Amino acid sequence: MAPSSPVMPIRRAIRPQDMSLVLATDSRVYPTSSPLQLPTIQSWYQYHPELGFIYEHPITGEVVATCIAVALTKPGWEQLTSGQKAESELTVDLIYSNARDDVIGLHIYHVEREASWDPAWPKLGLLALDHISEVLGELQAQREPGKPSLSVCGFSGLAVSPTGINLFGGLYNCREKGFTCNEFVLRDAAGALKVVSDLSQDELQRMLQEGYQFVNRCKMLVLTPDEPSIVWAKLSGYVQRTA
Repeated sequence: MAPSSPVMPIRRAIRPQDMSLVLATDSRVYPTSSPLQLPTIQSWYQYHPELGFIYEHPITGEVVATCIAVALTKPGWEQLTSGQKAESELTVDLIYSNARDDVIGLHIYHVEREASWDPAWPKLGLLALDHISEVLGELQAQREPGKPSLSVCGFSGLAVSPTGINLFGGLYNCREKGFTCNEFVLRDAAGALKVVSDLSQDELQRMLQEGYQFVNRCKMLVLTPDEPSIVWAKLSGYVQRTA
């Protein structure tokens, strides 16, 4: 176990060599039959890798947490959160470019801390919001004179675990809106997770009799600027206002 330190973890941008690790980490909690592929996550960071946060221990240098934020165009974010597109279908044309776009939709693909995260450090879910705000400020400073200020049209996450549902539905006050994800997570007797789509009651009953435990239904949890949230308190300078 890494030595305890009050010094904050070091945040850096995601690198190509990190991406396979991120995919493997995500598959631990979301072992879907159609997982995200490496070329797709690579395309997400063609423009702004600084929004893929890798946190390293300040002493040991080991990775202690990740927060993988995907910057989407407004149409891309709306297609994702309405269920028209899956995360694995987010192509580069739906990815936000600061040189081209004015409105950004933020989707958190994965956020997780390791056991080596020092309990003296801030809550990852709040620290990541501070860092997202910092990056948005940097992107705003890079915009050409005369261009509109960048604004955030929404915030979302596909919550696939009890921890994720509590983070997004509890701390962030995100909610299901229109689109209901019909993927269910169960755990077998050996502790392995299984994702089942469109689970019927008969199928659930059979799996429970086989020794599976029901964990949760996955939820696309969404937040828009008209709703109160700690997210908008942290990103207050970049919220898209509506009349």
